[in-house]
Amino acid sequence: MSMPHGFSGTAAADGTGDEPNPGRWFRFTFACLACVLPLASVLLRAEESVPDDTNLIESLTPEQARTLAEQFPGVPLEYQTAEGHRQTALGLPLRGLKSLDPAVAEELAGYAKGPLLLDGLTTLSDDAAKALARHNAWFLILDGLTTLSPAAAQALASRAGKEDTIVSNLSLRGLTTLSPAVAQALASRAGDLSLSGLTTLSDETAEALARHKGSLSLDGLTTLSPAAAQALASCDSNVSLRGLTTLSDETAEALARHSSQKRVLRLDGLTTLSDTGAEILARHTSSGLSLDGLTALSDAAARALARKKRGSLSLNGLTTLSAAAAQALAQHTGSLYLDGLTTLSDEAAEALAQRPGNLLSLNGLTTLSDKAIRALAASKVHGLCINRLTALPADAVQTLLQRPGRTEFLGGLTRLDVETARVLAAADKWDGRLPNLTAFDSADSVAIATALAARKGPLSLPNLAKISPRTLSALIAKQDVEIPLVAKLEFITEPDGGPTEDFMIP
Repeated sequence: MSMPHGFSGTAAADGTGDEPNPGRWFRFTFACLACVLPLASVLLRAEESVPDDTNLIESLTPEQARTLAEQFPGVPLEYQTAEGHRQTALGLPLRGLKSLDPAVAEELAGYAKGPLLLDGLTTLSDDAAKALARHNAWFLILDGLTTLSPAAAQALASRAGKEDTIVSNLSLRGLTTLSPAVAQALASRAGDLSLSGLTTLSDETAEALARHKGSLSLDGLTTLSPAAAQALASCDSNVSLRGLTTLSDETAEALARHSSQKRVLRLDGLTTLSDTGAEILARHTSSGLSLDGLTALSDAAARALARKKRGSLSLNGLTTLSAAAAQALAQHTGSLYLDGLTTLSDEAAEALAQRPGNLLSLNGLTTLSDKAIRALAASKVHGLCINRLTALPADAVQTLLQRPGRTEFLGGLTRLDVETARVLAAADKWDGRLPNLTAFDSADSVAIATALAARKGPLSLPNLAKISPRTLSALIAKQDVEIPLVAKLEFITEPDGGPTEDFMIP
């Protein structure tokens, strides 16, 4: 069986060995994310079509590449940003391409709907790089490249001058070495740059990369010399060094010298931090310091880090926090992230509540005592996030709703009582969303639904799964309520033990 209209590919994804044809479906999988795309949605022209899984394509003509760039709707791609965040967006994956003709590259450069994935390429010619540099995709992924010439690097970097489009991200995670010349070329581009395949970095290369403006990911480095650290400290951008598991005092001193207000330094690979190391890093006065790998923090280290003069401090790896450490961290005036905490004592909550900083994030907590909630609600912090609490009594909800400033605390609620539902429905500050409420299965479910339906304004329960007929009737008496399709709901017997009536879908 031949590939339709000139597209060439490998065996079908379903393992049969047959090649794709317009009458069948194929499964596309990328980074553990699977989706099935019907061929009808990617028909490009009357005389041309592509296989459902574009990763099966091994070669393209310029005409076919133009058709893809103009008409391919995109499939979900999971990718990693230069700052290490996992995100998903519709894009064009072409992992089967092992070589790229400049004419084909020029046509693919017109794809503008999302990420363009070409990590099947292990080499890229200078001419193809020049053509590809005109790309409109906001994320270009070339993670298969193991080498890159200075001319090709300069070509890819030239896109920074395109003022009519969004500055894009460039991912080159396959490069394991980087010469100073290539580094200097890449550093001239303004978008985010991922070079997490590098395991070593010479002082000269670090000095060249320091000119880069945009997030710079060097998460593969396991060691960093003080000289290289001093060079990177002059970089006017975010720098991610998550691969470092240890940090000498000399290297820490060099990294701490940077004071750009635009920069976040990520050292999430550190699992321990000495009191001396904490004192040194506290001199880092730029916009943020991330130490999410720390699982423990001494009271002395906490006191040292709290002296960081400005910017955010992220300690999301901590699962517990002593009252003394909380008291110390309360002296920090920037944003404080403690999303790894699973428990928080009343004493620690009262200590943290005294801090006057920008934001206090405690999104790992699923329960808090009434005393801790009252303490946090009375805090002077500008923003408070406790968005994973699974249940809250009505008086706690009322207290938090009355708190000035940004307060996020309803995202994790999985159950409500009647009084809490009434308090929420009457609150102007509530946006009407309960994303984690999946079931109405308590005895007073009808009363809860009736209370919520009395809200003036939209009500959103996007993940509702289980509900009884009478409860649903009470809920949809409200006109502007968002719930899943009724056909997708699981109907249960009336939780109060009353008779279960037939339900007519409106």
